[in-house]
Amino acid sequence: MIAANGVPGLTLDAVAKQAGVSKGGLLHHFPTKNALLSAMIERHVAEWRGDVMRTYDQQPEGPGRFSRALIKLCLADKPPKGEKENWSDAMHNSCRMVLTAVVQDPSLVQPIRDLYRDFARLIEEDNLEPGHADVVVAVVDGMWLYWICDINAIDSNRLTRVRAALAKLIQVDQLPAEPIKTRREKQQPKTRSSKRSTPRSSIKKPTTRSLTKAKPARRAAR
Repeated sequence: MIAANGVPGLTLDAVAKQAGVSKGGLLHHFPTKNALLSAMIERHVAEWRGDVMRTYDQQPEGPGRFSRALIKLCLADKPPKGEKENWSDAMHNSCRMVLTAVVQDPSLVQPIRDLYRDFARLIEEDNLEPGHADVVVAVVDGMWLYWICDINAIDSNRLTRVRAALAKLIQVDQLPAEPIKTRREKQQPKTRSSKRSTPRSSIKKPTTRSLTKAKPARRAAR
């Protein structure tokens, strides 16, 4: 209904009629239009989170795991084997409805903030060059804005070029030799060991003369 008539055209009477329930039954669960919109946003955001994390779990461990998951899931132009449409196509209307509701009432944005807060943690743990995972997220968001608002046409060739550019950005060959430390690790002070190892060159080996001097002492002890 939001996709067809926008948020202003969404009424509890119309929702109850389309859902095949009484208005009283609808009001029992959603006493206001705002409560209905809030529940819709929370449900859609939970679906997005679940899809992203499932794709994340399917990626091999290592640098760029979260970035690889976003590219694979959000910038797909061909449906998976056996499916009629890819995830991106199926989610366009979902995302359009959520953003339409948030524009109508900015107070409903909190579930999206929570989602991106968790994404920020995964970005920090992605172990790429600083800023590279942020670039991936920004590009994905920008492409989705094109789709949702119909700002700029996106075809398969364009998606292929974007995926190739992002893959080059996050490829393992360009990573630093040592893993990037997290913020918490950087804050921890370095501790110096109080024990100092003695260099091998400073250890004196017993000479033949010292060994011969030690023999009379052993005899005297007997």
